[in-house]
Amino acid sequence: MSAMRTAALLLCGLLLPSLAVAQVRARPTVAILYFDYTGKNAELEPLRKGLARMLISDLGAAGTFQIVERERLEEVLTELKLGQSPRLDPTSAAKVGKLLGARLLVLGGYFEFSGTLRVDARVVEVETGKVLKSVGLDRKTDEFLGLEQKLAADLAAALTAAVGPAAPQFGEYRHAQRKHHRRSGRVAHPGRERRPYARVHHEQPERAAADP
Repeated sequence: MSAMRTAALLLCGLLLPSLAVAQVRARPTVAILYFDYTGKNAELEPLRKGLARMLISDLGAAGTFQIVERERLEEVLTELKLGQSPRLDPTSAAKVGKLLGARLLVLGGYFEFSGTLRVDARVVEVETGKVLKSVGLDRKTDEFLGLEQKLAADLAAALTAAVGPAAPQFGEYRHAQRKHHRRSGRVAHPGRERRPYARVHHEQPERAAADP
């Protein structure tokens, strides 16, 4: 019996590292960088960090991907003196991704035109710099929450497609996203509520405001 137990323990010791590696492969590390904004509207400037932080929260809470924490992102950007830069060039973005140990980057930008907010985002492979997927959305500026939620869902689908069949399915993300929004009090269906950007900006300062 003792020999059988020893053999079983040895087998577990051999299998556990393999299971851990498989789990890591199933949940690729994704870094969501601050969005580019070169416009002149001071009220929209905080979305550079605010939008990224909301996406980090939504995609991270779903558990579909291993999302780099915003604190770690801030550390690396500060180290490279990129924290206050209005935009990241491809070389800097690749350097950030490698320091964060990410396999994929989400980066993009936004602008406002005639009361419409346009957001474009792309999924980039850190190792090659290749753009794997791109998504773009536009909404009225006062429909920002609906835009962010739709963007999070579209990015989850894009990331799943970029990673391939090893990643958890997109449907699992949508189920987790609805649970996360119910717990946080945010709207799970973008079309059902329209709230002015000003309310979002003042009610969620930790998410939509830039660091002091």
